[in-house]
Amino acid sequence: MAWENIISVDSRNKSAAAWLAIIRRWSLIGLAGLFALIMVFPLFWLVSGSIKLPGTLLTYPPTLIPEAYTFDNFRVLFQRGIPFQTFFFNSVVVSAFHVGGAVFLSSMMGYALAKYDFPGKKLLFGLILLGMLIPIQVLVIPMFLVVRDLGFTNTRTALVLPFIAHPLGAFLFRQYMLGVPDSVIESGRIEGASEFRIFGQLFAPMVVPAFAAFAVVDFVNVWNGFIWPLVVVRDQSKFVLPVWLNTLIQDPYLQNNAMLFAASLLTVIPAVLLFIFFQRQFVSGFSATSEK
Repeated sequence: MAWENIISVDSRNKSAAAWLAIIRRWSLIGLAGLFALIMVFPLFWLVSGSIKLPGTLLTYPPTLIPEAYTFDNFRVLFQRGIPFQTFFFNSVVVSAFHVGGAVFLSSMMGYALAKYDFPGKKLLFGLILLGMLIPIQVLVIPMFLVVRDLGFTNTRTALVLPFIAHPLGAFLFRQYMLGVPDSVIESGRIEGASEFRIFGQLFAPMVVPAFAAFAVVDFVNVWNGFIWPLVVVRDQSKFVLPVWLNTLIQDPYLQNNAMLFAASLLTVIPAVLLFIFFQRQFVSGFSATSEK
């Protein structure tokens, strides 16, 4: 009887533990689902508002799913004096060149900080960490003076070059590359490969998640950049999308709020799609960096 009681108590404990594990699991799933709903709802509201009739957007009570819809809000954007595709092209060009240059420079800086010993290395790394703490608002005026003296104001070059050296990128690549064995470099040198070839053919393929993670972060940062483009560019045909959206919002003659929703939707779609396509590499890159 004693053994039967022990077995019965043990089975009840296992059953209770199993039920607790199930409750904990579904509680976490429900909490994650709630947070996901909160995050997705603004995007859903943006999609809904972009296809509503202009006079029905601000009706009360608001409707999540429009009773009548139209795509004229998007068509109008492409038929304005300066059409949407002009500003979209500007943003694509600026983001592409900035991401390409920032990824190249940051990966090289991270490689040097992780795998080379040189005088002032710790001081340089400390300055890079300090640079991560400085907000862009502090750098706008001195950077504008430099760009003005170089004659780059009101050009796309001014949108790309000033912030192409990214302290966050250098830190991210340095932390990720610390986990790559030094034997990779040594084997390349034994084979007579140059440093650039070692980095490009041996090292870079091993840190692809770091490239993807930083590329996503830098793209979103540049794509959504507002303060610096607003300061340095005056020609409206060279505006990027956030500055153009600001001009639409401040236009006193624009009464079509649904068109603003359509413009905002077209602006955020590229960043959302980029994150969806590279989310696995993005998470892998930052999780591996946080472990070091």
